[in-house]
Amino acid sequence: MRAAALITAAGSSQRFGGSMKKEYLPLGAGTVLSSALSSFVDSEIFSYLVVTIPENGKEEAEGALRDFPRSREVIFVSGGETRQASVLAGLKALSGYDPDVVLIHDGARPWCTPEIAEEVARRAMEAGGCAPAVPSVDAIKILSRDGFIIDHLSRETSFRIQTPQGFIYRDILEAHIRAAEDGGFYIDDTEIYGRYIGAVATIPGDERNRKITYQEDLAP
Repeated sequence: MRAAALITAAGSSQRFGGSMKKEYLPLGAGTVLSSALSSFVDSEIFSYLVVTIPENGKEEAEGALRDFPRSREVIFVSGGETRQASVLAGLKALSGYDPDVVLIHDGARPWCTPEIAEEVARRAMEAGGCAPAVPSVDAIKILSRDGFIIDHLSRETSFRIQTPQGFIYRDILEAHIRAAEDGGFYIDDTEIYGRYIGAVATIPGDERNRKITYQEDLAP
């Protein structure tokens, strides 16, 4: 299996605030971005690493990985105006390598493990697509635009979907191209794959594999 990892770090970190992109902040012995990459570097199955970054932001991104030991080249790709556009740019950058499977992961999700990444990759090879899923512990509701509850979802069948999300490379590339052409906005890559290719399998996720959105999310 030839596997690739596509790390998304092209966003503006607007909700996080502060003067530095959240992916470049110090974390442990490195940065948030180097920690997000470590799961794929520590695994032996990922041959290609792509990181989407802001336009003209390669120097800053390289700085965030300056002290990060790695045995594989990191390919930096300028992202688009949305995460969806950035993922498509990253997928296209992998076309010359033509991996069997690609895992798409949030650069602001630094606590993934190699075990989760490898299991997502293996399951994606079998099912076409796979993502980690965590059961919801809260009551999930659908609200109207003015804030009233209008529907009640079953907690037994409601899950939070994490990254990395893995797919057969050629299928998710095709799905993203078609999604770009239809002009629609999609929540994540499983929705795009489900819209154009088929159902996405899941594996058990991990509560520790959380995403940094606000400054308090950096707390241990």
